[in-house]
Amino acid sequence: MPLVRAMQQLGMPLYACQPPTGYKDTADVWINTGALVNRMNIALALAGNQMRGVRVEPPASPTGGNQPDGPGLAAAILNGDVSDATLATIAKAKTTPQMMALTLGAPEFQRR
Repeated sequence: MPLVRAMQQLGMPLYACQPPTGYKDTADVWINTGALVNRMNIALALAGNQMRGVRVEPPASPTGGNQPDGPGLAAAILNGDVSDATLATIAKAKTTPQMMALTLGAPEFQRR
C-alpha cells in the first residue's frame, strides 16, 4: 500500500488540506468505526512492512530473544504508558507485526 493512499484513507490526503488551520482533530472525525478500522489496517500494513518505501524494524527484545514479547514491545513503543487492558489485548497477537499493529492502535498511542 503506498503511503499516499494510506494518508487518503486516514482522511488527510497529502498537500490537499485547503484551510490554513490544518486537518480537523475533533472526536467526530477521529473516533468512529470507519476511522478506527482504517487506522488499524494502516498499522497492520506498516508493521508488516507492506507499505512501499517504508521499512519498520521491531524494537529489540528486553530479554535478549529474537522476538520481542508483547509487554516489552508495548513498553518500548508507548514509553511505559500502557494499561493492563492494552497489555492483555497485545498478548493475544500471534506475530510481532500483529503486536506492533495492536500497539499502534491502542488508546494510549492514539492519545499521543
